[in-house]
Amino acid sequence: MKVFNLMALLTVINFSHAQNLVPNPDFETVSSAFCGIASAGDFDNSFDQWISASNSTPDPYFNNINQSCFNFQPNSTYSGPIGIKGSQLPRSGNAMAGGYMYTISMLQQRDYIQVPLTSPLTIGGLYLVEFYVSLADSTEFATSNIGGLLSTSAIFQPGDGVYIASPQIEATSVISDDQSWTRIIDTITATDAFAHLTIGNFYDDNSTTLVAHPTNSGAPGTYGSYYFIDDIRVERVYLVETPELKPSKVNIYPNPFLNQLTIHYPNEVDTYSVSVSDASGRMVMEINQARGNTVIKTDQYQPGMYFVTLSSGSGTVIRKLVK
Repeated sequence: MKVFNLMALLTVINFSHAQNLVPNPDFETVSSAFCGIASAGDFDNSFDQWISASNSTPDPYFNNINQSCFNFQPNSTYSGPIGIKGSQLPRSGNAMAGGYMYTISMLQQRDYIQVPLTSPLTIGGLYLVEFYVSLADSTEFATSNIGGLLSTSAIFQPGDGVYIASPQIEATSVISDDQSWTRIIDTITATDAFAHLTIGNFYDDNSTTLVAHPTNSGAPGTYGSYYFIDDIRVERVYLVETPELKPSKVNIYPNPFLNQLTIHYPNEVDTYSVSVSDASGRMVMEINQARGNTVIKTDQYQPGMYFVTLSSGSGTVIRKLVK
């Protein structure tokens, strides 16, 4: 099943977490802090473990290199002739990746980034897979179909064409947010001993939805649809129920809601984090240290579907609510 920001079950899931199987998940282990417009091999040589999965050229970005570098973020002073893709800080740390999900109609060009997992997935195991993307605000289009493909061995697409596949995790909706980061997340049951993760658009141009982006600069090189990528995770999760945290004891009400939500958390001593995301994956609220009952003001929320996630040392509970 492929869904966007919907963790397989729509009501309540209680998770016990393991380690992240993605090495260098936030691109902070840097082999060489490249400065310039990436050509063949520059992405592979920049980040430990990560490579381009084709002959195309995804870009490494840093906020701690010379500001005149083309790939400095967030506000490069590079003057051309190639236009800056956009302005964005890494979601965490000092580095992030970037690549084309679409270029020019019928050229069928894509960038793919790939990483080997620290250990293969266990067949039949339940795994959470997530990563964050942000549309480069100077590029031409926002697109759909950004996905994560798990495979048993490394994949490679000769040239810069489309690698046609059915990713286990994908955003079927168009992601147009160029200011903040959109989370693409799902849970899967491993059907094979998957050992590699590749991120990109695995659909051809005819199957990719395009929405014109109003802040496109029109500068050379800002055609198509380009996204920044950061904070990738593949993690084994277990469906458990602990004495400290039973889903049936966590109460989030009312549903539907109007001006506020109340969270009743059963353990008054335990602290937890709470986040609210809308149906497009955009996080609209986050509290890192909550305890007991928490009230969230929601009068500014637009009508629609929302996902409330509570996480603590006792587990994680996710619920779908509607305004």
